[in-house]
Amino acid sequence: MKKQSLSIFIFFLSVLFKNLLFAQASPFTMENYPFVNKQYNKINIYGSDKKYKNLYSKMEKMLLTGQGNIKIVHFGGSHIQADMWSGQTRNLLQELMPGSSGERGFLFPFTMAKTNSPYHYQIDYTGSWTACRNAEKSKDCLLGLSGISVTTYDSISTVKIYFREGQPASYYHQRIKIFHHLTDSSFAIFPLNSGKFKEINDPKNGFTEFVFDQKKDTLEFEIRKTAQQQNYFTLFGISLENDEPGFTYTSIGVNGASVPSYNRCSLLATHLKVLKPDLILFSIGINDVHEGDFTEEKYMQNYDTLILNIRALMPDVAILFTTNTDSYYKKKFPNKKSVEASQAMVKLAEKHGAGVWDLLNVMGGVGSIKEWEKQGMAKRDLIHLTPNGYKIIGNLMYNALLKSYIQYSIGNP
Repeated sequence: MKKQSLSIFIFFLSVLFKNLLFAQASPFTMENYPFVNKQYNKINIYGSDKKYKNLYSKMEKMLLTGQGNIKIVHFGGSHIQADMWSGQTRNLLQELMPGSSGERGFLFPFTMAKTNSPYHYQIDYTGSWTACRNAEKSKDCLLGLSGISVTTYDSISTVKIYFREGQPASYYHQRIKIFHHLTDSSFAIFPLNSGKFKEINDPKNGFTEFVFDQKKDTLEFEIRKTAQQQNYFTLFGISLENDEPGFTYTSIGVNGASVPSYNRCSLLATHLKVLKPDLILFSIGINDVHEGDFTEEKYMQNYDTLILNIRALMPDVAILFTTNTDSYYKKKFPNKKSVEASQAMVKLAEKHGAGVWDLLNVMGGVGSIKEWEKQGMAKRDLIHLTPNGYKIIGNLMYNALLKSYIQYSIGNP
């Protein structure tokens, strides 16, 4: 009898929770943006939906019990490097777990590569560093998950990462993973102002982990030569972790990156597996369609290579494609190749059992970015959006994800 009463209580709690989610989702569906085509703001799942059922089941358990973690990794180009679109979606998802600090997860210190960085975290560093990006076809360098690396030959240097005040989330970590090239020739890492810690080296997966005895909101470490054979240090990225429940949303973006750019990152899948993602978002394509030799077939082949490499190590991860934002070619002609890219994503989703969020049509279709520019939501280059434009896209994608989850949840009480 007690077991039956508990089941009834959990059922009603689940219904109440779903109603609350509907209420939270509604502000974004109700905002009146005449240039947004709301009927397309949904996720279509093609082929087998097994991976999405597993994802949403895990998400429901986390939201109802306050236990567990959903890890999301979002790939793209310049739209993602600045972390305005992905950052907005991250903030909204983390609001679903009030009172939980969550973890920031994987990030890259873009300032050290002398390129633009997300606003919400800052980097201080010493030493001379040289960058290599996956979008630089002329360079041949070892790259991992971030698609970018920095290397120093200085015998001593330092790195400090901290978060700006006044951000929507307050992040702390009690465990970090520094992804770097682990060889006998690589300099050693020493945490600073850290108290007691445990160090774990994992050459196979390419990281050094430090587990601290207390929570921290700032990371500082020194890179130092400690042996005669050591002569360099190459950094691929850093993961800031804790054991709090919630959403961990990692954005991976490199200015100018295309799908082949990420296929040049030989350590990508190895590093990605360490993060244990539940959902991978692919927003790579805006740079592909601006290349003169773009074809739908080649675009699919390149994506196929990337997905197969990832699924070889993570066969159960859910995948979501987001079609390209609308854009113009040289600010003169609407880029109709984005329609071919969208068609390719649907075919890829059918093949790999994935979802598609049709952002191109959500924006209004080919040529629509002109209206976004008129409304102050897109820049004059007719490729990139303004901060407010990216915020709208972040809101819309969050809304589409939440609606997709709720539809699953209602069908599986």
